[in-house]
Amino acid sequence: MTIKDSGTEFVTKIHNELVQIRANQIELGQELTERINDVANRVKKLDSRMEARFDAVDKRLGALETTQDSILATLESMQSRQDSMEFSQKSMLATLDSVQSHQESMETAQQQMLSILLTIQRKLDVN
Repeated sequence: MTIKDSGTEFVTKIHNELVQIRANQIELGQELTERINDVANRVKKLDSRMEARFDAVDKRLGALETTQDSILATLESMQSRQDSMEFSQKSMLATLDSVQSHQESMETAQQQMLSILLTIQRKLDVN
């Protein structure tokens, strides 16, 4: 074998090795691309599942907010009723105080009338 044949053989082996390395790189690039695409698909699926769950949670929160608003409205209604009842109670107490005052004045008037009648009766008995 001559130097020329040895050089050609050496260059051919290096060229074949470079072609093989490049083929390996392309194959690894393809595998990496497939993995990235697989991960992207998984992320999309996970995103869609999470989006569905978030939608469900949003619906539940909406229902809770509606219920909370309803309860708040009921509490406000109850508060206004309580205020009305307190006002009525104060009015009734004022009326009761007025009735008691009138009753006391009537009792006083009755006592005075009774005293006058007793005085008249004594005077009539004396005569």
